[in-house]
Amino acid sequence: MFKRLRKRLTIMCAATTGCILILMAISIVHIAEGHMLRRTEAEFTSVFRSVLYSLQNQKAVDYSWLSQNEFNGGCLIHIENNGVPFEYTGNWDKELRSSLIARVKEIAEERDMTYSGVGKYELLLTFSDASRRMYYAGVAGVSQGKSATILYILKSMENERQKLVGQRIGVACIVFVATCLLWLFAWMFTSHLIRPIEESRRRQTAFISSASHELRTPLTVIQTGVEAMRKAPPDRLEHFISLIHLEGERMARLIDDLLTLAGADNGTWPTKFEPADMEPLLIAALERHEEASRAKLIRLTLSLPESILPRCYCDPSRIEQVLSILIDNAISYTEEAGEVHISTKADERQIFITVSDTGTGIPDKYKPQIFERFFRVDSARAQKDHFGLGLSIAKEIIEIHHGKIYVRDAPKGGSEFIIMLPLRSGEYHQSNYKMQLCKKHD
Repeated sequence: MFKRLRKRLTIMCAATTGCILILMAISIVHIAEGHMLRRTEAEFTSVFRSVLYSLQNQKAVDYSWLSQNEFNGGCLIHIENNGVPFEYTGNWDKELRSSLIARVKEIAEERDMTYSGVGKYELLLTFSDASRRMYYAGVAGVSQGKSATILYILKSMENERQKLVGQRIGVACIVFVATCLLWLFAWMFTSHLIRPIEESRRRQTAFISSASHELRTPLTVIQTGVEAMRKAPPDRLEHFISLIHLEGERMARLIDDLLTLAGADNGTWPTKFEPADMEPLLIAALERHEEASRAKLIRLTLSLPESILPRCYCDPSRIEQVLSILIDNAISYTEEAGEVHISTKADERQIFITVSDTGTGIPDKYKPQIFERFFRVDSARAQKDHFGLGLSIAKEIIEIHHGKIYVRDAPKGGSEFIIMLPLRSGEYHQSNYKMQLCKKHD
């Protein structure tokens, strides 16, 4: 699916930019050709007027004057006096010269520009010969007493045509190379564009698969318990009822976690920011887990700085939820007679909270994945109380507060989770939170 999408996006991107590039190239070539033709026409007109002016001031016309003007202007010059052509062929082929002059005369007659012997006229035009070669032509008639002189000047446009063809070929080559580069860029760009979508799809598939697996286990236990209750003696019913109740509670916790993450994803997670004292939050989180720690003979301790911690603008219930997740994980994965320690400190901008344990620890290869949903280190998968969602929820909460959370090895073995919480993070309004959350997931 994503390969087809990438191809379609590449074709659309390359085709759109290619069409724009071609239109721009055509426009530029058209403008450049127009300037060149107008410049060439102006040069021919200047030559035509110069020769005409020189002829009007000439008492006699000789071969050297014609040869010099033809050479300087690159033109064909033909003069007729009282209808009699001046016998001069110059460097032009005689037959070609005659056919071109005949063609110009024909056009002049079609435009009713025949010489009447009175006054003067000028005609500037372009025409093509039998071989479809283009020419500029100028015709002028001057009356000098009883003598009538007609001047014909022609100039080939072949050089200009070759320049135009070369220019078009050059632009076409540039457009072709640019289109190939655009295609390559579009292929790479669409790959970069689709990568987050592919990753999101992969995570969504993995999330659904993991959630289905986690929900299937308690459902299987409940179904099995119900079937067993039908055949069990009365004294065993309480056992199966208790089992079904525990699995139902487990499934309810999983669904609550899934709903929590879904609320974080779509920006509907309710938060209430307010100035909060951190010491009561830390003490309350510690007291909530004292019974669980005593059951495993784990020493649960809290270290507070000598100076009073500054108040943090945050959602106290969410921060307490993060602390509960971290402490609960630490107790669960620490062996009996171990230790879980919480410490905190602050500077001018943020508060640091550390939860360390002497448990099994997290291998380095798993540390980058520890905050992914449903991820659990292999050695911890047998524990039914943890679904691999707690640390994901904790990370979402800390990111709402524009803070950071990461894990490292504890000095005494085990793991150490560090929370960096900005003191003024909660000043962002909830609407801004939703907007930034959307940007993050995009």
